[in-house]
Amino acid sequence: MAIREQHMLARLVLRLALFHLTIKHVVVSAHTSCPQNSFRTCNCECYENTTHLFIIDCSSESFNEVPTFGNVSLSVIIKLNLANNSLSRLTAISASPFAGFIKFINLKTLDLSYSSISMNGSKGSVINVTTFAGLDSLEELDVSNNHNLPFTNLTDPNLFNNLTSLKILKMYGTTNVSHATEGYPNKLWSNVPPLEEIWIDGLPFEVFGEEFKRMPNLKNIRISGDLIDLLWLAHKYCHIEHISNEMLTNLEHVSNLSIVHSNVHSISELAFNGVKNLNVLDLSCNLELGFGNASRGFGHLNSGLKMLALNNIERRYYVIINDSFVRSLRNTSLTHLYIESNIFRFDENAFINLPISLKKLYARNNRFDLDYYLTRMKDLTNLELLDLSLNKLTFFNNDTNHEQKFCSSG
Repeated sequence: MAIREQHMLARLVLRLALFHLTIKHVVVSAHTSCPQNSFRTCNCECYENTTHLFIIDCSSESFNEVPTFGNVSLSVIIKLNLANNSLSRLTAISASPFAGFIKFINLKTLDLSYSSISMNGSKGSVINVTTFAGLDSLEELDVSNNHNLPFTNLTDPNLFNNLTSLKILKMYGTTNVSHATEGYPNKLWSNVPPLEEIWIDGLPFEVFGEEFKRMPNLKNIRISGDLIDLLWLAHKYCHIEHISNEMLTNLEHVSNLSIVHSNVHSISELAFNGVKNLNVLDLSCNLELGFGNASRGFGHLNSGLKMLALNNIERRYYVIINDSFVRSLRNTSLTHLYIESNIFRFDENAFINLPISLKKLYARNNRFDLDYYLTRMKDLTNLELLDLSLNKLTFFNNDTNHEQKFCSSG
């Protein structure tokens, strides 16, 4: 009987294994190469979702124009990735390469990053307002890291007018700081009413215009020096240096603001006074800022601020979080604080004066001096998570520059 049961069990295991292989085959088959047509072979990758719509990845395939996709109808493509191609003939054949009868009527996401499109380059690579005709359903556009594509106050403000559903616009790594005197493309952004999120370059001493007061849907602004393709060139695209009282005053609808790796040195006292609905602020990887300069601008932070990220903002070695810094946060409703890659120790009174609302404190990759002052953490009665991982003791060296490690609050 035991032998018979063993045979039955073996057959059951074999059936389960075959069933598993069958299921695995079905899943893998959804990731295939595009079919051939009579004109050319498409080297893109196609992913069909459960609603029979397609995600097409044509990145890094040496295309110079929008390719054809064989038997995949353009009307069922919801996401198209053309990143890292030299699209020198994007508009050579047609000024509106995405328009036409039932073309990309369902396209939601278009990635043109690293694609050599321009404002004034070779004729076929130049984009204008007609380039984006036919993309009425597009919700996310990425034109980042096209270094001959500056977006300033001189850019045609109607450039994206055909993108009537656009919510997310990524355009960092396009506008060299040599264009700073031309200002931000405020009118261009305001002409796209659905916009909710922009990822942009940071120009020195420039102001976000009054147009932002008429953009109630725009909640997220990310100045993204950490995402420039060559990080050592970030200062050529994000070099804000000083956040003045006027720079952010019109951002009354913005709730999430990131100014990361943008060479911020100082902040004026009333810099955040106009950002009345700010919930998330990230100033990470501004090595010249420091906690002292940062706190000078925190006195008028929105009382509803929930998350503050100050990772890697100190170049000095012996850094102490003191009482004056934490007191600058006392009028906020802070629940998450990120201070990674910065500090040596806390002042013993600092823990007492942190906002009582604080729930999560991330202090990874610091160089804590393990002393009795850490026992004051018990005063943070609402604290649910304390992350002190990757901390290390080292010999004191005040001349040591602090290496950049953590640049975001992820």
